[in-house]
Formats: sequence, structure tokens, C-alpha cells
Amino acid sequence: MMKLRWPPLFLLAWALAAAVPALGQSAFDPSTMLDASQVKRGDKAVGRTVFSGVKITEFHLEIIDILKQANLGQDMILARILDGPVVDRQSGIVGGMSGSPVYVDGKLIGAVAWGWPFEKEPITGITPIRAMLEALSVMESPQAQAAPAARSWTASRPFVVGGTRYSSAAVVAAGVKPAPGVLPLRPVMTPVNCSGFGPQTLKLVAQKLGPLGLQPLAGGGAKADPVPVELEPGAAVGVHLMEGDLDMTGIGTVTWRQGDRLLAFGHPMMQLGRVNMPLATAWIHDFIPSYMRADKMGSAMTDVGSLQADTAWSIGGRVGPRAPLIPARLEIVDQSRHYTRVFNVKVFDQPRLTPIVLSVAISQALEAVYNPGYEGTVRTHFQVRGKRGASLAHDNQYSVQGSPTDMAIGEVAAIMQILEDNRWEPQGVSELVYRAEL
Repeated sequence: MMKLRWPPLFLLAWALAAAVPALGQSAFDPSTMLDASQVKRGDKAVGRTVFSGVKITEFHLEIIDILKQANLGQDMILARILDGPVVDRQSGIVGGMSGSPVYVDGKLIGAVAWGWPFEKEPITGITPIRAMLEALSVMESPQAQAAPAARSWTASRPFVVGGTRYSSAAVVAAGVKPAPGVLPLRPVMTPVNCSGFGPQTLKLVAQKLGPLGLQPLAGGGAKADPVPVELEPGAAVGVHLMEGDLDMTGIGTVTWRQGDRLLAFGHPMMQLGRVNMPLATAWIHDFIPSYMRADKMGSAMTDVGSLQADTAWSIGGRVGPRAPLIPARLEIVDQSRHYTRVFNVKVFDQPRLTPIVLSVAISQALEAVYNPGYEGTVRTHFQVRGKRGASLAHDNQYSVQGSPTDMAIGEVAAIMQILEDNRWEPQGVSELVYRAEL
């Protein structure tokens, strides 16, 4: 029987893998797009992004070189920004510019997506639009995934950045020193604006989500008076991880749109593959210039669709139906001050990360309400409901010295993970109700 079953399954897997380029590449339009092979050293280009409010600003670039098979087997276009706010304010590439479309002779070549800290010139790596189109494959065929490949390359000729001569470039991890003559490039990490978060919880977000490519920043919540705006190329776009009394929104830029489909970022958000996350319009308050890392400070406005693909070279989504969210009610009682506060939040639904984001919400609720002394007592009660009817309730009481956060979120995350990872009857989390008396 195994011999009868394996060949068809193998052929199906092979067919799905072979379909990946076909689905995405069918959207490549030579009348409006240029392949990286058609871009030349010295070409002049125009980029578009939002630096303030919702106004799209144009800036000019010069192509430095084409880096073959640089980004997971796909080419990368190296360019220097020549004018605009990043030059005027000496900021370098700004977090949140990821996805800013770049055009040569009026045709789209790709998106601003790469840079490095402490840069002396605004040099960026551009992800070609042909690679970005692969996200459409995951949107239309959830089984399709692209395989990684090389992450270093040699330029066609030496180039100079910030007065230093380079002959090659490589994608390197933070803290890793490149070899002489090698230009280190890193993705422009996605800034996640966190509203209502204290330093302890921001540190937790960096610890849990930083390795996935997210950069937590203290910022404002959803804009109280949203303005209407179209998610067109160059517009700011937000991806909600959490909304409500606490807010976590990743900010980037739209690269391409056709009908209700759009592509953004030019690199992964967290490289989760097939996802279903709220897609929102965004307001940019300003950007903070820094030699180490400059970032846009933004706020989500209105949910207008869903992010459906988070892939190696871009994110892809649709304007239209909103993604479902998981509600949570968090009640924190500080008996020493006779003070109670309730937080109502909703988080995105993703088996691996939903427990983490809900744990972050509990951490911040505790940090916002409880002023820890040297020692105290914590009584907790929480109930987690699953999508298929399961319900787990848990009560506990324990003594703490200092902050109760680690112990409090640890037990909740463990229970939620039981629902998410149940191999016999997978549930997933549908609701969380949490109460802590301190």
C-alpha cells in the first residue's frame, strides 16, 4: 500500500513546488515593471514613502550595483538615496521605509528593504519586484513556500560607501563583524509601535519577538480621528498584532497594488508563511533620526483588510474582509491601593504567537497597575477557551518578591500552549479571561 501511495504524494509535492514561480511570476508586468537584470549601474531612480501624516513624498536615488543571488537566491539592487528628508536630516535608512517603491524610467524595480546601523550615507538594498511577487503564490496556494539559498555575493566591480571601498557584501547577524572589504547588510527591521507599554514589557517584546525581526518602540495607540486614505504604492500600512486598550502595530510601506491585492515591506515581517492578520491604514507622526537606527513613529488608523502572506521577500494582503481577532479581558486588582483596572484587548490569531502576544498583554496590565514592593502575594484566576469548545480554568496563589510578571505570564502561556499544541484534538485559543489580585 505504501508503494501505491507514495508516488502520487511525491508528484503532488513536486507539482506544488513547481507552481510557486508560476503563480507569482504571472503578475510580473513588463509594461510597468523592470527586472533586476534590466537595471544598470548609474541609473537614476525615484522612490515614494510617507515621512509625515499620510502625504507621500518622492525622493531620488542612484543605482550603485546589482548584487546577484544576494537575498535567499534572489538579486538585490544596491542604491544611494540622493535627497529628501533622510538626507536633509542625516538619518540614514529609516525603519518603516521598508516597502517604499522604487521606479526607474517610471517602471517599478522593487522596494527599499535593507540597510545597516551607523551608516554614514543613506545606502539601501532594494528587493526586486519579481522576488516580491512570490508572496502572491502563498496567498493563492497556502502550501507553496520558497526555499532559501545563498546570502552573500560579489559585486560586478568594487564600489565605495562612506569613503570605504568594498568588493562584496553579505547578510550578517547583529554583533557579527564582517570580513575586510565586505559590506554588511541587514533587513530594515519592522518598527512595532507599542501603545501603553512600560519599559519592562517593551523588554519582554524585544526578547520574544525581536528574533523574528520586530523592533518594539514606545508609541501612541490607534489614531482617534482617522483620515481616509488609499493603500496605494508609497502609502504607510499597519499590521495589527494587538488592538484595544493596548496596541501593537507593525509599520511599513505599500510597494505594489493591483485591485484588492497588495505587496509591502520588501522583506518578511516574521516569515510565518500563510497568515491572517489585520491590515490597517497608518498615520506617521514623524521619524526619529539616529545614526544607530532611525524609525518612523506611527499609529494605526482603520482596519481595511487582511495580511495573508508573510514570506522571505515581502508581505502580501488583500483590501476587503477584516481578519478575525481573539478577545481577552484582563482585570488587575492592587489591594494595597484599593485600585482595580480592566483591559480589553484583541490579538491576531496565529498558533505559534497568540500565546506570546496575550502574555505580553498580561505583563503590561500588571506593570500598569501593580506597584511592587519587596514582597507580596498574588492570587490569579484565568479561563482559556478553545475554538472547538474546550475550556481550561486555573486558580493559583503564590508569594513573590518584586514583580510578579514572570510567574504570572508563565502559567498562562503554558495553559494556552496546551490548547494550541494539542496533537489529539487541536483547539486554538478563542478567548482569554484573566484576573489577578495582588
